[in-house]
Amino acid sequence: MVKLFNVRDYGAVGDYDPVTHTFTDDTVAFRKAWMAAIASAKRINVGEGNGWSGQAVGIYVPTGFYHVDVSSDVLVGSGTVGEAIRGLDIYGDGPHNSVVYLEGDQYFVHNTNAFGFFKFRSIGFVGITGKERLMKMSSSGTAQAVDRFDVFTSNLGQLYFIDGGANADYCSHVLCNDNHYSKTIAFIEIGNPQSVQHTFSACHALTYSTYLLVHGGGNIFWYGGGVLVFGTDKFIRLDDSSGTGIGTLNAMYSFNGMHTEFHDSSGMLYCNAVARIVFRDCDFMVHESPGQIGFQLDSLGSLTLDHCGLDMKVQVNSNESTFARPDAAFVHVKDCYLVNLPENLFATAHPFFNNAAGRGKAKFTNCRVTSSTGVSPHTELAAADCYINYDVGFDHHTRTPNVICLQGSANEGRGLPNATPYTFNIAAARAFIYMIKIVTRVETPQRFVVSGPVGLNFLAVSAPFQRYSTSHCDIEVTSSDKLTVTNLTDDNFADGYVLVFYI
Repeated sequence: MVKLFNVRDYGAVGDYDPVTHTFTDDTVAFRKAWMAAIASAKRINVGEGNGWSGQAVGIYVPTGFYHVDVSSDVLVGSGTVGEAIRGLDIYGDGPHNSVVYLEGDQYFVHNTNAFGFFKFRSIGFVGITGKERLMKMSSSGTAQAVDRFDVFTSNLGQLYFIDGGANADYCSHVLCNDNHYSKTIAFIEIGNPQSVQHTFSACHALTYSTYLLVHGGGNIFWYGGGVLVFGTDKFIRLDDSSGTGIGTLNAMYSFNGMHTEFHDSSGMLYCNAVARIVFRDCDFMVHESPGQIGFQLDSLGSLTLDHCGLDMKVQVNSNESTFARPDAAFVHVKDCYLVNLPENLFATAHPFFNNAAGRGKAKFTNCRVTSSTGVSPHTELAAADCYINYDVGFDHHTRTPNVICLQGSANEGRGLPNATPYTFNIAAARAFIYMIKIVTRVETPQRFVVSGPVGLNFLAVSAPFQRYSTSHCDIEVTSSDKLTVTNLTDDNFADGYVLVFYI
């Protein structure tokens, strides 16, 4: 059984009026309830600190609007490992019934290695000036964990800041709704390299600046929820400013089922750390400036977009000019619904693809392009059917197949009109094509010819009833060069031809 410490028993009134800004200050009452709970929750340090004494305790905040002054830290947990307490549960009667109005620029809870864990549950926090901060954890000797369940925050400057350098921190967030007001402070900042995991389940967020800033630690998992971004900075920043990869080294960042809307020039992600980042089943809606830079990798990091809707550009910055580092930036967009052609959704800030030994990759696989782009039907068809492996740059001259299907079936009325050339790019910057293969799925009498840039014609020719034909060409294709495919037969539609490029 949890032993409760009701803030009203220690003098809290809960009469804050957000319209008139009149109130009875409840700061002292919260501190008294906190200290009483700490005294009840002391634990005995036995062996590795696993010996517990005392009951589970909770600070209960009944229905009401409470004013708490956070011009200095209010609820402080301090002490050595041997004095650490069992943990606290801070909860109310619902996030819109029990609301704590904070005023000031410091922390409501500042835990300096005193708790094993604590919780916020069914309670709301509102910042009066927009500078208020909910929580800070400074770990120096023991693991800490924080759970939030059914918590509403509004107009806060920061939800929490984690620093320190020992053991591990964990945070879980379930059914939370956070409105981040500050335009200068990250809503969540993680700076402990031992911080292990932060999980968000069915959470919603609105922010005017960076929501997640990680420069130490990592492993973030987000499931569901909606995100609204009004600021000019990226929603997520994985920022290894030291350039060493320490902290975010090999960390995993997974975002699943998110609905995101961007209302100005902000984007989703910035990364300059060794990190593995995955977005699955997410959509990215841009209300202003569609096609902006939404995902940016600076030399490092692996980014995967899987089964997403995408109208934001991906940018890779790289100065690599020698053999690829194993942690060089890599982007894979697969099974996504694009609002523009792949080459229009990928950008580079440094011309690393202009060097034969340049590093960095971007691959688009099995994606579809929406009809709202205004491109020609054949271009759209080529970008929509079958596969698009859009692969620029390469490692150690490995042969990577880039597959594109130019037609579906005669019954569907798709394909190339007879004797009509179709010209397209296969790379954004530079590629060396080793082989072109035309694969015939169904034996039909149609014939295709593939022509290269000026002076390089008939790179591959299909023949009636042949399964495939190949040509070893070893040609270089730059951003200004194009390949052309022409249907040489009298039939308007061809059935089942696939072009494979090896670069």
